[in-house]
Amino acid sequence: MAGSLVASGASFSAGLRSEALNSYRRQYDARQEFVGKILKEVPSDKRIEKYFFWNSAPHAVRLPRGEAYRHKAFGGIQFSVENFEFGRAIDWRRIDREDDLTSSLVERARDLGDSIGLLNERIAFQIITAGSDNDLLASIPNAPDGRAIYHANDVASGNRFGVSGGNMEGDGSTTAGAAGGTATSAAITTDYYDVRSRFTRMQDTEGQPLFNPSVTDGEALVIYPAAKIQAFQEAFIRERVVEGSSTPTNVVQEAGLAPTLWTTQRLTGNDWFVFLTGSEHRSLGVQNREGIRTVTATWENSDLSRETGQESIRFECRRGFFVFVPYTTCQVNNAPGT
Repeated sequence: MAGSLVASGASFSAGLRSEALNSYRRQYDARQEFVGKILKEVPSDKRIEKYFFWNSAPHAVRLPRGEAYRHKAFGGIQFSVENFEFGRAIDWRRIDREDDLTSSLVERARDLGDSIGLLNERIAFQIITAGSDNDLLASIPNAPDGRAIYHANDVASGNRFGVSGGNMEGDGSTTAGAAGGTATSAAITTDYYDVRSRFTRMQDTEGQPLFNPSVTDGEALVIYPAAKIQAFQEAFIRERVVEGSSTPTNVVQEAGLAPTLWTTQRLTGNDWFVFLTGSEHRSLGVQNREGIRTVTATWENSDLSRETGQESIRFECRRGFFVFVPYTTCQVNNAPGT
């Protein structure tokens, strides 16, 4: 039984009060109502799953009198997703558990299970921020078109999804190409409308509109850094906007386009993200090969535990994470410090 042991000696002192036991108990639950809006869960029954989807079918065209039907083929894309193991174990000595006057060692160790519940959220943010974390994904998956989840061009260097800039608002530079920044609610509102316009201008692979208006004018989720909470709430929640000596109503609310807001410390800097949640399509996916399993090793069920006097609890699961065709999300790419 490998691993470091829980340091439990302090719980042996007589006369302990229990009021402080929950001081560092996990109080953050995965925002499942939000994670489900950006990440689609699918079942899996093998180590590597293969996916396939068709490009857009051709659109109808005029048939001049006397001419034969015009034919046009269309292709598809295949990609693969591998499942990986995720988990962790916690070990302690049997006599430490028995001498724990608070009777809470095992209960606290079970908090590890809450970490499995956070896995989808943590990896979703690793993907959208292109973050480096070897404890999660060793590398960030590309979309099926071979590009990162957010990119201006497709693999042929054309406009991704048929719109200049692809699914990125701004290029993140310090030039005029960057988005408007997060210093003011007005700048955020302008970029939000630019993103809405970008979604509306996206095209299928045949050059026709990609979305119905009910989607582009429908529900959206905005994920933004916690350090910018005032400016974002002023942009989307405040009913009136101060402009000089006047206080007009909030145009985003008037138009019925106010998004759901997700304030998070998982984002730093000035970039933020928009997801169209009225579409059935999700830009991120997770395949579940094996659900969460809990394994406990004690004197009663483990020869190693009886020999060493150590007990343990471990949680594990098998999942694979991937980027699907990411046309329902857009990054607002601001210059540093804006």
